[in-house]
Amino acid sequence: MRLISTVSTSVGRLALAAVSVAAASAAVLVSAGGEAPAQSIAAVSASPSPAQAQPSPSPSPTSGGTDFSACLDGDCEVQARQDDRISIDPGLGVSEIAIAGVGADAVRLAFTGTTTDVDGWNTTIRRRCYNVRCQVRGETTLSTGMPGRIGDVAIRVARVQGGTVVLVLQPAAQANT
Repeated sequence: MRLISTVSTSVGRLALAAVSVAAASAAVLVSAGGEAPAQSIAAVSASPSPAQAQPSPSPSPTSGGTDFSACLDGDCEVQARQDDRISIDPGLGVSEIAIAGVGADAVRLAFTGTTTDVDGWNTTIRRRCYNVRCQVRGETTLSTGMPGRIGDVAIRVARVQGGTVVLVLQPAAQANT
């Protein structure tokens, strides 16, 4: 059986529930928030509305290097540019995070993995399943005032300067303590 699910939302947390076997033979399109998914950082505003903004802690003094391999366990601070790709342990629900676009204080992230549990804004998720094997691809936008999460990896935008972004990745369980 083959199943394709697509979900979009403009703001907030998004989790796609499992679909029953009876419904698995149909393609499912769910649209939350009533907006078409953004294709690039240029399609989104540079900052979330004031009601959503949260203060962002300052980056650590050892602010992000470019050693993406340090992020495999989902716990790192890294400096990245558009088109950079960060590999993550698939056991955390996400196997790769790519920088799809960098704005004034926001970053558009593309991801691949198995999770459909994502916090961010202008989020799009595409899920393809064949029998019980599913692959998820999606995009979400985070800003310096709005951290997010992809699967079990919490992500905070520490700083955006020019075309460079410093991301702080941390296992979600640690980020909540």
